[in-house]
This record gives sequence, structure tokens and C-alpha cells, in this order.
Amino acid sequence: YIAIVHPLKANILCNRRNTLIGIACIWPLSAAFAIPIPIFNVIGTPPNATDAKCATRFPGNHGSIFSAWKYAEMTLWYIVPMVILIVLYTIVGHRLFAGAEELHGGRKDKGESDALKARRGVIKMLVASVVLYLISYSPIQGMLIYTTFRPFPLHKRWMWHAFVISLVYVNSAANPILYSIFSQNFRRRFQRMVCFCSTKYRAARSLSTAGSSCSQTVGQCPSNATKYSLVHLNRGHSEA
Repeated sequence: YIAIVHPLKANILCNRRNTLIGIACIWPLSAAFAIPIPIFNVIGTPPNATDAKCATRFPGNHGSIFSAWKYAEMTLWYIVPMVILIVLYTIVGHRLFAGAEELHGGRKDKGESDALKARRGVIKMLVASVVLYLISYSPIQGMLIYTTFRPFPLHKRWMWHAFVISLVYVNSAANPILYSIFSQNFRRRFQRMVCFCSTKYRAARSLSTAGSSCSQTVGQCPSNATKYSLVHLNRGHSEA
């Protein structure tokens, strides 16, 4: 958002110091909301069940405290981020779309056509990321609301519970896939990194194999003096 809507402020706002400040604020806040889990989680067997389960049990009025805690989580980690994503990505999309219309309205050469495709790709990626976030996090929030008003036994919903939890992890795993689909620059950089690591690994493996072969057969690897003599001998034959 800052790089596209406020490009002149990008170097000022998106620096190492502000990044570290943001991380220093986000991690303690996330850890604070996770504190009830290790403190109040207990293992027990529910009534009319044979398998034990790990669940959060607050002292006192557990139902009210648990509902307040989960709805606070839903507000902070789902509703607020979703609103922020929609608002900021709408502004970014509008700015990119306006720029694309300017390119489309003028003369069209290869450079302008590439820029137009790149902007359309960014807009598609923004829309896809919001849709993916909505699909990944909505089922677990819907299950929370449903169980608040109409609870049902865990053994009847554990498969659904496992499924919606897995969707949350899919959201994080799918983001690089979205970037690779819609961003040519991301694909190029990722391919360059993979090829560099692969080439570096093959070179190190080749040197290691050559070194081990020399060490296993004593006298098979020529010394530097021998190499020097062979080179000059070959050079003398070629000159003759």
C-alpha cells in the first residue's frame, strides 16, 4: 500500500527501524492472547465419551469468559484484518486501475503493454489474496458462532474442526503460490535463487567428491609441481 499509494514516503516509512518496531509490537500482542492456552488448557474426558481431549477451561463462569475471549479473538484477528485488507487493497486496486486506464488510453507500445499486464496482475493477486483469506478463516469463525448458540458434542464435529484448522494453515502456505502465479518478478527471483542454490550445491558436491577421490588413492592426485611440469611439457610439444 505504501509503495504504490505513497511511493515518496516508502523509503522513510519502510525502513529497518520501523520494521523492527512493528515486529516488537506484534509479537508481544500475539503472545499475550496465547497466554490462556498454556495456563488454562486441561486434559479430561467429556461426559458420555471414552476419549480424553485437551480443552481450555477457565475458572468460575467458564462459558461467559470463553465466549468473550473467542469473540475478542475473532474481532482482532479476523474482522479487523479483513476490513483493513479490503480498504487498503481497494485503494491500491483503484490506483493501479487508474494508472492502467491512462496507459490504455494513450498510445500502446511494448513497454506500455508490459506495464499494463503487470498492473492487472497485481490487481488480480490482491483480489485473490483477499478471497483466499476469507475462505481460509471464515469456516472456523462460523463454527465458533454456531457452537456458541447451539453446542454439540466434540465427537460429532472433530473432523470438521480438523478441516477448518487445516484451512488456516493452507492460507499461509498458499500465499507464495499466489505470488508465483500472478507475479512474474517473484517467479524470476525465486527461480534465480533456486538455480543459484542448486549450482552452488553441485559445485560444492563436485569439489567434495574430487577431494575424497584423491584422498582415497594415495599418489593418484598430482601435486602442484607435477601439474606445473605437465602443463609446460604439453606446451612444449604444441610449440614444437
